[in-house]
Parts: sequence; C-alpha cells; structure tokens
Amino acid sequence: YSSYTYGQLQGASGMILVGYPGKKHFYWNLFEQDTLYSENVYLGTQTGFSSSFQPGMFSINGFCYPNTAMDSIGTVMANVGDSIIISIVNSGHMISPLHTHGYHFKIIQITKDTQKLNWTKDSAPVVPYEAMTILIVPDKPGEYPVHNHNLSTNTNHGIYPGGMMTHLMISP
Repeated sequence: YSSYTYGQLQGASGMILVGYPGKKHFYWNLFEQDTLYSENVYLGTQTGFSSSFQPGMFSINGFCYPNTAMDSIGTVMANVGDSIIISIVNSGHMISPLHTHGYHFKIIQITKDTQKLNWTKDSAPVVPYEAMTILIVPDKPGEYPVHNHNLSTNTNHGIYPGGMMTHLMISP
C-alpha cells in the first residue's frame, strides 16, 4: 500500500496556518491510538482501517491530559475580548465531538462538513481527516475546560481524567 495510506493509518498530518494576522492562534491535532493497531501498521500487517480498532490513548497535539497543559500551541492563554483562532484537524479515525465550557465558538472554516460553516455552538463534531477553524471571543475571565464529548476519549487507557482535554485560560 502507498506511503500516503501508511501515514494516514498512523495519524500523520500537518497544517499550514495562513491568515488572521494580529489574532491569537492555536492549533489542536486530535488523534487516538490503539497500540496493537499501530504496531501492525508499522509491521505492514495492517493495511486499512479495521473494525477491531480499540484505542486506549487520546491526544491533542500528541499530549494526553494532564500533559496538554505543557503545550504552548494548544493551551489557550488569552484575555477577555481577544479574537482567538483555533485551527483543528482530526487526524484520527473517530469522530471527535469537541465541547468548550464557558464560551461559544463560531466555525469560520471547515474542509468537509461545510453545512457547519458559521455555526455558533459550544459543541461540534470534527469528523476524521477534517480540518476546522473556530473563533472564540471570550466575554469573561476564567479557566474553562475543553474536551471531547465521548467519555472514553477523556481517559488514558480507561483512567479518568486523561486523554483529549485542554483548557482555555482567559485573563481579565
């Protein structure tokens, strides 16, 4: 199979961030990992997506909570009234319904499910291999969690809290 397929099965992805000058910009690469699946892809015995896929680790930018706090491009640190741009790519195989606490966001760009363009929500599904850009303009200070709304994705091998969780850290 092609190197493109191999990379896709391993969650390889990238994004070129263009535009939005003068705005705070953050990046979330969503991914889930099944250790046996990944090993089989590496060995060449797994050549396509499988229904036996059982991920145990869930990450944002390669970090699983609580280590997401160490990610300077993922942990949002901004002020009330800032225009915050967050570019999101789902390089995994599962739908990732993201949920923000404290604020609504507006979907300002999307590559696949274009009917969601201009939605203003606190939750939206990011389908596999989709890129989405959202805008948040916080109206109050505080520390607010952001997480995948599937309970299992907020764990590290079933241990809560973990996985796809990060924070919006908003100062006055």
